[in-house]
Amino acid sequence: MSFEPDTVLFARVDTGEGLANVPLVCRRCGMCCERLSHVIYDPLNGEIIVENIEEIKEFLGIRYYEFLEEVGSKVKGINPVLVNPCPFLRNKRCEVYPVRPRSCRPFPLFGDHNIECPALRRFELTLKVLECENAERVCTYINSVKKGKPSGDFVEKYLSIADSEEIKHFFALNDW
Repeated sequence: MSFEPDTVLFARVDTGEGLANVPLVCRRCGMCCERLSHVIYDPLNGEIIVENIEEIKEFLGIRYYEFLEEVGSKVKGINPVLVNPCPFLRNKRCEVYPVRPRSCRPFPLFGDHNIECPALRRFELTLKVLECENAERVCTYINSVKKGKPSGDFVEKYLSIADSEEIKHFFALNDW
């Protein structure tokens, strides 16, 4: 099995002179994984339950059983429980990021549920400075992105406020 291409989060902006895709770049702080886990552990069956667990198992290989053992040792009782923080979070990094649960992929594009996500704050500030707060927000696979064609003025304004990681993503999402 080959793993699906990673998802990208961005705002599609009509600049009046063309479309531009403004990226939301994850800062990999791990705050969402610490507070908003979507992973359930079923102690009766000794299994982790999440929508794409087979993909995660294949990605981790034998290491999956280390995660199971660790989660199982922390859970008391026989009822399924939501595991918080996410069991795949290690040293503030998602160990399964390329195949992370599908429910995690669009976070925080549509709100951060009081996590105070630094990536979302930066993204919203960028959209405000670019005067495009009402842009369409998109979560899709990188190979499905309809590339933007921003004007030179828009690109110049974006480059003046973006950091190097954001600029790299911006050019991956746009033809210019």
